[in-house]
Order: sequence, then C-alpha cells, then structure tokens
Amino acid sequence: MNVKTLWRYHLITLTPIVILSVLYGYHILSNLAFGILMTIYAFSFRTWVDFKRLKELGYITGRESYWTKFRLRFEHFRMLMLGTKTHNNK
Repeated sequence: MNVKTLWRYHLITLTPIVILSVLYGYHILSNLAFGILMTIYAFSFRTWVDFKRLKELGYITGRESYWTKFRLRFEHFRMLMLGTKTHNNK
C-alpha cells in the first residue's frame, strides 16, 4: 500500500471511519461493537498507516517499537495531515 501522496493517505485513513459511522448510524453496529472497532482503528490501524507513511517518506527507519511509533504520529502530525514539514525536519 503506497501512502506517499497526501490524498491517498487521507482516503485510506478516513474510509474506515465513514464505513463505521454509516453502520452505526443505521443501527447495524451496537454501541459496544462500534466502540471496540473505533479503538482498534485508533490504536492499531491508524498507527500502522501513519508509521507506513512516515517510513515511505524517509522520516523514520522502521526499527521503532510500538509505543515509539505511537509517539512519532504526534511529533510529525503537521506532515501527516497537511503534507508540510515540521520544525524538526527542515
């Protein structure tokens, strides 16, 4: 999965939220199932996609632990969301 381009990154990260919201809105998912799936999305899927994008763009090496990956998402937030460089990456 190539997530180098900003539009593809946003498409990949927002599609599960739209699907889960629609399923919840039509009462196909219970509150518990929706909460569990959103937690999985936030802590597993989104962390994996963000890490993959940072790795493809050359900001990280790929040898980081899970908690380091989770922290790096916030350090490079502007670059992930807007495609702009952060103050650490001139």
